[in-house]
Amino acid sequence: MENNPECGGIKAIARDPHTIFVYWDADMIGSDKLSGRPGANVRAVIAWSLKLYCCDTKDVLMQEVDPASGKHYFHGLHSGYTYQIRLCQVDTMGDAHCFLQCDEVVLPRSGFSSTHDPEWAVSKQDLVEIMGKEFFGAGSSDRFMSACEE
Repeated sequence: MENNPECGGIKAIARDPHTIFVYWDADMIGSDKLSGRPGANVRAVIAWSLKLYCCDTKDVLMQEVDPASGKHYFHGLHSGYTYQIRLCQVDTMGDAHCFLQCDEVVLPRSGFSSTHDPEWAVSKQDLVEIMGKEFFGAGSSDRFMSACEE
């Protein structure tokens, strides 16, 4: 049975389209901040785990961690998906008691968008004005425009 985890003390960020980096307050693990929580110390704790929940597919992954490390990477995740991560104690019966949870993390897409958004479109003339002389050197605007038309 899961407890209502406390928000804070654990953070997760997208490192790239397939990786999440999680870190937590390792000092909190050995403190009395968690011991008074409902479900704490009910049974002997045999492990600490991070519970990775995919909000899109409803898949759950439990990854055993060393709580003193204060950090962990999840690799090989789906780009564009939303994830929720909780730090849990696993007791002798195999029950996970989750104490800390982070905000949801949305991994970025791994490729370019296939949709055209006219609001973000840049005309060739705008591109020359933005980058032409500085990027291509003085007098290169005409060469750049002709290259764009080919």
